[in-house]
Amino acid sequence: TDSSDFDRPHTFLDDDDDDLDGIQVTFIDESAESDKPKGDGKGKSRWEQLNPKIKQRLIEKGQQKAIANKKKREPAHDKKRRAMMYFKEKQREKKIASRVQRPLGFDERTPLTAYFPGMEVTGVVISLTKYGAYVDVGTECDGLLHVSQITREFFVEHPRQIFSPGDEVTVKVRSTSPELKKMHLTMLDVGNSGFESGEDDDDEDRIPLGEIEQDDELWGILKRVTDYGAYVEVGAE
Repeated sequence: TDSSDFDRPHTFLDDDDDDLDGIQVTFIDESAESDKPKGDGKGKSRWEQLNPKIKQRLIEKGQQKAIANKKKREPAHDKKRRAMMYFKEKQREKKIASRVQRPLGFDERTPLTAYFPGMEVTGVVISLTKYGAYVDVGTECDGLLHVSQITREFFVEHPRQIFSPGDEVTVKVRSTSPELKKMHLTMLDVGNSGFESGEDDDDEDRIPLGEIEQDDELWGILKRVTDYGAYVEVGAE
């Protein structure tokens, strides 16, 4: 059966006037449109012609910009945590850089029993604390040079007023304890340093500091008086 034998309903497409009741009808040839290039392709061709190193720099710059924008939008607590991590890392790097190179290896060191009170030795300042400086004199342990044993000319509030890690110093042995791996040093004259030879230097006769508590009543001998206080020998370690 021929489809032309049937009558189809009339539509606006059958009218010859393209403007029907104010409606503008435009027919688009999709096949023609698909043949047209989408964009001129100039940007893509320029990118392909760039040097690979320049491309890499542009990509890295874009990534850095994206990261910076992300950091601007991150919450305040995340920013604080990241800042603390950065600060700790810098502190760790600073601590590693400040470490002093020891003059001898541990296999080359002299036994602590070879040192005696009054012996003059040369060492290197390893570290500083508020109560003194630790000095490597080439033995099994670092010797403690207490702030009270540095000078009598003025009050030393902190050893950093005089020393820095890595400084070479000449000191005298004040006391040793091979069993406890302890050594005390001094820069004072033998008569003013507070150490004595003989039985009085025996650490076994001294009171362990752990047995002394606050408000304990102790008897002692006044050794010397300074502008900032008095030193009393109470028989403690």
